[in-house]
Amino acid sequence: MRRTTVVAALALLGCQSAPPADAVSGPGFVLDSPFDDATTARWRDVVAQDVAAVSALFGAGVPDPPVTVVLDAVDVPESASLPERLDPRIDGIGGQATADGRIRLVVAREHGGLFSTSIDAKLRHELAHVLLHRRCPTAPMWLHEGLAHEVDDTVTTRSGLAFHPAPVRLAFARALAATTDAASLWTWETSRRAELEEESARRALAASFVRFLLEREGARWPDALPRLAAMTPASDPSIVGAWRTWLDGVDIAALIARGTADEDAGIRGAAANALPQLAEAARAVPALRASVGTATDALAFRIVSDPACWSGAASYLVWFRADVISHADIIDLRAEDAPAASQLVGLALAARRGSAADPALVRSLCAELPEEVRRRVAVLRPFLPGLE
Repeated sequence: MRRTTVVAALALLGCQSAPPADAVSGPGFVLDSPFDDATTARWRDVVAQDVAAVSALFGAGVPDPPVTVVLDAVDVPESASLPERLDPRIDGIGGQATADGRIRLVVAREHGGLFSTSIDAKLRHELAHVLLHRRCPTAPMWLHEGLAHEVDDTVTTRSGLAFHPAPVRLAFARALAATTDAASLWTWETSRRAELEEESARRALAASFVRFLLEREGARWPDALPRLAAMTPASDPSIVGAWRTWLDGVDIAALIARGTADEDAGIRGAAANALPQLAEAARAVPALRASVGTATDALAFRIVSDPACWSGAASYLVWFRADVISHADIIDLRAEDAPAASQLVGLALAARRGSAADPALVRSLCAELPEEVRRRVAVLRPFLPGLE
């Protein structure tokens, strides 16, 4: 499943083009960049942070020998859709890792590759493959891809990376479980792309199986990797049955709600951002539509005043639920004693119903916003004139 919502495109990075820089290095990595020195320096910071963070998640030091990260810059055609510009790919592939520790990242040439919102996910995914291979050279494909997807969904918290509190891929796997034969997971031998729907299903199910195993292992899961790599689920119906029972009990709305109540702002923000991701996925996957409705609407209203959750809740309500939100709820959001962040959401919802917003009022409310919300307020710009 594509993990980036369209609304995430409204606040993006940019830089000027210039002659390419030489390869640079850092703790545990070498970076091969086609971009100028200034852009390569920004890329170096991104790679250094992710190499250190993913290594720590695995309970390991930085890679030795170092990994080589190669930026493969491609020209994105003018006709490309916004998601294609945010997540450029070649033959459906956005990144690759090899057994000798080389990682290839496909990035858009425009804006020095930093336009993409998928940078960290791609890099963390491929780093997970490298680190798993070094610890378990014969790990099966279901473990490789399942763990890599869990890692690319990770959240930056005060204490380092943490697994996502409510990955939408898990809801997708639950929807597929009743009608999909999981037997192909245990004989999966290559990551070469099959039919898109088949590939998406296999990856979602593998990620859910790995998530199930990680939750069973707890905080010491890195130590269990050799044992997990040696598992043979095809000959162990009890473990497969336990996984299916666990998956059948997944309540994505409850997971999102729990995440938005976490004390760490990173977890709360990631959980809230799952709301628009889930709503967008439900438009394409009928089996997910029951996951979006009264419960998720109520949750969005409850958390929209939390600066950490505002972007996810606002995007969900305004971009995906404007046609079903009641007039009374819009009035509550716009109440004079409501936080400015809530009032802006109410104004945007009213604008989607045809009620023009006063630009002066919009500017006044923007001036009252917490800095964290102000950095993300662009998600409402299409609907509110005067939005900074």
